[in-house]
Amino acid sequence: MGVIYFPPGRYKLKDNVNVFSDTTICGEGTIVGTNIISPTLQFPVIYTIGFKIWGDATITGPNSVGSPVGYSNSIAPNEQVFNLVNNFSAGDLVMISNFPTATNGSDTCILHTYTPFITNCDYPTVTVNNQTKRQLRRKEFSVIEGATASQIKLVDKTLFYYDQQTVKFTKVAPVKNVKVEGVMLDTVGFKLNLVKNFALKVADAKKVNFSASSCYNCTVNIDNFDAQNTAGALDFNEGSRHVNVKGNYKNFV
Repeated sequence: MGVIYFPPGRYKLKDNVNVFSDTTICGEGTIVGTNIISPTLQFPVIYTIGFKIWGDATITGPNSVGSPVGYSNSIAPNEQVFNLVNNFSAGDLVMISNFPTATNGSDTCILHTYTPFITNCDYPTVTVNNQTKRQLRRKEFSVIEGATASQIKLVDKTLFYYDQQTVKFTKVAPVKNVKVEGVMLDTVGFKLNLVKNFALKVADAKKVNFSASSCYNCTVNIDNFDAQNTAGALDFNEGSRHVNVKGNYKNFV
């Protein structure tokens, strides 16, 4: 945590940089990542070395962040108050999900069928056993506004419908309060997972690959973003919520 300052100049990253909570990356320098282009796929693909900002939401195994709390009733969109025994506190980030808790569950899905040409790319491969259940999977995030031992209130209203006895509330441990401002970005990757309160504000960026999974309150403001006909991207997925994008973006594939 703290401030990482880049004075004027060009700074090439040779490996991914892990960023932790309460960190600001700033300065007048240009941060240069490393292009990794697929030799086998037929469309322009860019995988960039850059910054890895990674929280924890393991809901099985020894690294659990609190045990999932089951909810015995169905949930409709626009609900905020839930009666359930819990140990949550105001300000906790929670995942509301009917996803399976194991990769061999009957409603897991296959995410990638190929062997990645880059190692350690977090491409899980599991088997589809139940197409119908897979279509009903839902996941979203919210912050606890208030909690007692038997009731919680969320900051946000729920987005989805959940079947009875399938949904769980799980406290997660996000990386929090990360800022990137002022620096210029050239072929830099940002890989966010379980991040709360992220802000990127820069004037110029080219060939940036930005992916935010399961992020809450995320702002990206780039005055001039030029993908330069690569697969540079801004991608928000896996239940990301309160996303704000500003700026000018051009030349995507």
